[in-house]
Amino acid sequence: MDPQQTLLLELVWEMFEDAHSKPSLYAASDTGVFIGASSVDASLSAADDPWAMGSYSMTGSSLSIISNRISFLYDLQGPSMTLDTACSSSLVALHEACTFLENGDGRAAVAGGVNCLYSPFPYIGFSKAQMLSENGRCKVFDQSGDGYVRSEGAVVYLLKRLEDAERDGDHIHGVIRATGCNSGGSNNIGISFPNIDGQKSLLSEIYGVGEGQRFSPESLSYLEAHGTGTPAGDPVELGAIGAVIGKKRSASTPLMVGSVKSSIGHLEPASGAAGLLKSLNILQHKIIPPNIHLQNPLETVDFDALNLFPVAASVPLPQTSGPGRIGINSFGFGGANAHLLVEEYPKDEKASQELVDSALKAPLENLFLSAKSKASLQELARDYHILLGEQPVEEWVSIAAQLVFDREEMVHRLAVSLADKEKTLSELEQFAEEGRETGGLIYGHCQQQGVRTAFVYSGNGAQWAGMGEDLYGSNPVFKQSIDYLDRILAPLLGWSLVDELCKGEEQRVDKTEISQPLLFAYQVGLTDVLRSVGIVPAMVYGHSVGEVAAAYACGALSLEAASKVIVKRSLIQARSYGLGKMAVAKCALDDIQKLEDVVQGLVVVAGHN
Repeated sequence: MDPQQTLLLELVWEMFEDAHSKPSLYAASDTGVFIGASSVDASLSAADDPWAMGSYSMTGSSLSIISNRISFLYDLQGPSMTLDTACSSSLVALHEACTFLENGDGRAAVAGGVNCLYSPFPYIGFSKAQMLSENGRCKVFDQSGDGYVRSEGAVVYLLKRLEDAERDGDHIHGVIRATGCNSGGSNNIGISFPNIDGQKSLLSEIYGVGEGQRFSPESLSYLEAHGTGTPAGDPVELGAIGAVIGKKRSASTPLMVGSVKSSIGHLEPASGAAGLLKSLNILQHKIIPPNIHLQNPLETVDFDALNLFPVAASVPLPQTSGPGRIGINSFGFGGANAHLLVEEYPKDEKASQELVDSALKAPLENLFLSAKSKASLQELARDYHILLGEQPVEEWVSIAAQLVFDREEMVHRLAVSLADKEKTLSELEQFAEEGRETGGLIYGHCQQQGVRTAFVYSGNGAQWAGMGEDLYGSNPVFKQSIDYLDRILAPLLGWSLVDELCKGEEQRVDKTEISQPLLFAYQVGLTDVLRSVGIVPAMVYGHSVGEVAAAYACGALSLEAASKVIVKRSLIQARSYGLGKMAVAKCALDDIQKLEDVVQGLVVVAGHN
């Protein structure tokens, strides 16, 4: 298998975790996969030996399978495609993913790029084309720039419509405001030579003047250029940026430009996704890092006339009248151009603080970790020993909560008590080294992964006098749930749920109009208690009265609607009290229907289960 496939499978898992979202939540969904890739080095490495070919060679080395295997492993059932436009592949993939979401064709998209290098042949070809740097450095915008340096890496993003990401509580890094791609066409001296007209046309779609303009050049805080460090490519790109954006800005605010390639080399098909990653970090930290090899700016470029400022040392991100915005260029050596505009996501500091304050009030008892093997679980225990040791105890709440709510449960699991800081850290360290249980740490192995939980809601007859009173007095989540329900039900019932719950042995559980609302409230309260500690059902069903609580638990009815149903149901059913009796007969229906009393109509078959 091409290691590019393996690398992306691992990164997609980490991508979901970074988004605070479980991969299983996207299984069987119409999520699309769009990956930029062009390296076929893995197949080239074995191309001279037919005996190395096997039954898995084609799926192991085909570019299409790079995206298809992600869809297969994670059960993502939207479009699945690998795009090869050379160096612009990953940004074109992001463009296609955004178009897919903008058209409403799916709930989410996985998009990015990968590049791994295993064969000497492309090096030889690019060297003969005089594209690679002799001194092994991408000297972006520098006079001594003599080509680019090939490098390896991968970047993947989980993309969703903003309102969906906010609704789902995802970890949002930024907002993509615009994307575009085009081709330079044949108006050029050669297919691999940069085409200034094509680049200018693409930028004009987003930043140009007139009816087509979508964003003002002044709104841009920084531009992440393609910037390979080649004497042919850099001047053309800077000329296009200056003509469309730089010259349209105030002379006092020249546009700052740079390229991540000076730091990490050229990831070729994954380079655009890497430029976006750098841009998101700039928006987060408000610092633009330097182009580390920029000492003597290109003499062939008049930076002042183009109103551009090549960043040679770390500088603060310029403030604009609105949110910070960064444009990213990415160009393929066959003329396929792409551009993306990303904007910082405004975080609600007040809401975040309220969430932290709320979390600090919650009981903090255990930390749950899981992995696919015991060795991995030991590594994870080591990681969390380090992480918790670096964080104040107040931060442990959110860390523990994220592990429960946002991380996939796997078959090897441990739970460690968080009651004592030093003991917790010691037990995690001991498990990491020895892999065994201690006093406050429990380890176990689930027989199968993906076991799901169903909640069964009971009907009338399961209640008893005094039910719920102790839980109401001891569990704050249950009490909060019952108190809220009481405010809804009391005006409809004419009596207080809390008062009846706290009567102990004097609870009137024999009365339908009392017992049904009590049983409903008790089961709703239990559901809320379980949800508060991360136990959420994959399926619910209920018998009789339990159907109403089940309808609330799965979201089919709101709490207010379910409350109205239970009140109406209990009052109507109470009218039949004393009008007859029912018995359960464990017989075949045919046998029952032959009985004399049934034939005469003295006994009626009320229900056949």
